[in-house]
Amino acid sequence: MSRVQTWHKLAVGGASAVVMAAALAAHFEGVRHQAYADVGGVATICYGHTHGVYPGMTATQAECKAWLTADMANSERYVRSVVGKQPDTRIAALTDACYNLGQSGCRKILDRIAAGNVRGGCASLLRYDEAAGQVLPGLVQRRRAEYELCLQ
Repeated sequence: MSRVQTWHKLAVGGASAVVMAAALAAHFEGVRHQAYADVGGVATICYGHTHGVYPGMTATQAECKAWLTADMANSERYVRSVVGKQPDTRIAALTDACYNLGQSGCRKILDRIAAGNVRGGCASLLRYDEAAGQVLPGLVQRRRAEYELCLQ
């Protein structure tokens, strides 16, 4: 079973968009309990959490899960405020993308979908596969998973 099928199974099982998005982020971000500089040099911890992170900071697994849930809920609220009512799988894909890209980074994608161009908006996810000017295989895989989930 592919990863996308696993996330789709979460949706069929009644999982919320936040739960599906958190599963995507956890898979692609991995967890690190000690702060590190990401590819772009941003201080990061846990599952890609960046708010208030400083060098040398550590976090427990419980803190990591709490931040992931809160970060995804914030991202989901933003996504829904722009695109309105959409299938939970699409909201999950967009929530993960906006979590990873930031609100300004994903706004064009959301605007396309809000305007009714779902296929074009979902396809535009595939363009965001670089960090620090380099195409990263992990981002290629992440955007592919988001794209497939977005179209479901």
